[in-house]
Amino acid sequence: MARRLGLDIHIQMEERVPGVSQLYRENGNVLLDKILGATLHSYPHGEDEAGADAAVVEIAEGLRAEGRRPYIIPLGADHPPLGAFGYIVAAQELLAQLNDADPFDEIVIASGSALTHIGLLYGLRALGSRVPVLGVCVRRDSASQKRRVRQRLDDLAEMMDLPVLIDPQESGSTTARWPPATAN
Repeated sequence: MARRLGLDIHIQMEERVPGVSQLYRENGNVLLDKILGATLHSYPHGEDEAGADAAVVEIAEGLRAEGRRPYIIPLGADHPPLGAFGYIVAAQELLAQLNDADPFDEIVIASGSALTHIGLLYGLRALGSRVPVLGVCVRRDSASQKRRVRQRLDDLAEMMDLPVLIDPQESGSTTARWPPATAN
């Protein structure tokens, strides 16, 4: 959408999985990012959100030095959950297209920063849908991710000055970390 509006796109990719092949870097979302004209940046430490956010700020500063006006959507839990807003709208679009409040038995998504997870979950609940949203944790253990999802839901509701619409038990809808930690 940004490209359709004439905006440049800069995406920072985190190196979370060691030893990936070149094929990995040419498929899926990376391929779509390239086709749509995004400028891709790499951050070598996949489990360092503060460092990744600092690197994004450096990219933005470079763009400002060129006379551009970047808008940053950070990952870290110490920032407002701005990235969740697009997924609130996605929930609205999903339900409108299907014309049904509960069109699926369950929605399964990747849950890392938790912004996709909380945005979709909050949007569905705000629109009256009870479809379960299961987040497959891609960054941390399940218990840690459950706490993060709950905190980010609280942050989102506070930022919008609206009530939290999600039952505390439901916010913990995450599965174990993927890929699983290797046994010692």
